[in-house]
Amino acid sequence: MNIRNFYKRYKTKKRFKKLKEQTEWIMKHRSDKLTEEQREKTQEYIVRLKELYESQDFSKFRAEFEKFSDFFEKNLDKYKKGVIRENLESILWAAVIALFLRSFVIEAYKIPSGSMIPTLIIGDHLFVNKYIYGLKIPFTFIKFFDTRKPKRGEIVIFTKPEEGKDFIKRVIGVEGDTVEVRGHDVYVNGELLKKEYVDEYEYPEYDEFSGEYRKIRTQRYLETIEGIKHYIILRPDSPLMGYGDGIYKIEKDSVFVMGDNRDNSSDSRFWGTVKLKQIKGRAMFIWWSWGGGQGIQFKRIFQWIE
Repeated sequence: MNIRNFYKRYKTKKRFKKLKEQTEWIMKHRSDKLTEEQREKTQEYIVRLKELYESQDFSKFRAEFEKFSDFFEKNLDKYKKGVIRENLESILWAAVIALFLRSFVIEAYKIPSGSMIPTLIIGDHLFVNKYIYGLKIPFTFIKFFDTRKPKRGEIVIFTKPEEGKDFIKRVIGVEGDTVEVRGHDVYVNGELLKKEYVDEYEYPEYDEFSGEYRKIRTQRYLETIEGIKHYIILRPDSPLMGYGDGIYKIEKDSVFVMGDNRDNSSDSRFWGTVKLKQIKGRAMFIWWSWGGGQGIQFKRIFQWIE
């Protein structure tokens, strides 16, 4: 079969499916407008076309379809759905599907701050897995289907009701754990989280006074928690060194979270643990990256998040 004949078959079958859908809608919603003869003739055509469609005898199918097309135009066309209604229904269904996906499956999120640098930078656009920790009634904290709880090392998106906005951080401790912070050292249940020096790391930070970006010099380390290896950055000269130190016991149905930019992150060291009901989902992958004084970051697009 050459390309031209293949295209003709494809186009004819596409027209048939469209006309079949319109005919079935008319027979269901406008049947009372048709005469007995029109209804019988329509049924005959549909049955015959289905048989020929399945028989793969395209020449007979096409000939019969052209006859039905003429019959439809003369007898049924005036009863089909209007273009405006058809388009509105398509838009409505698209909106319903989008709302369903956003509420229960996946949601887009944009990184607004530098608290998760170097893992996530300002301007990263990522998708969030919303069903991994269970399903909630949209716009509430009420969970009606539970799967599993967040694990140490996972990056989660959560809502702080008192601030009315979303945050993204890494889970360091789960319920029952004891987390101790001593400067740049973090202990979970008495064990120090291992970190290995990698290199010097710079990133741009927006200066509200000058209105320009300035380079922040830090040190990058590879930290390991529950087998998950990820980068963190530390500033040996940080004025916040020691601020937030302490021992934290994680209560039931809660997690202790921290940013990967340890010296520039507002997290559980300062405002306490996050309730599981506040967590919306787990970060999946970056689908676009632009902004934060660095322009478009093509190398970050479609990068999975660890």
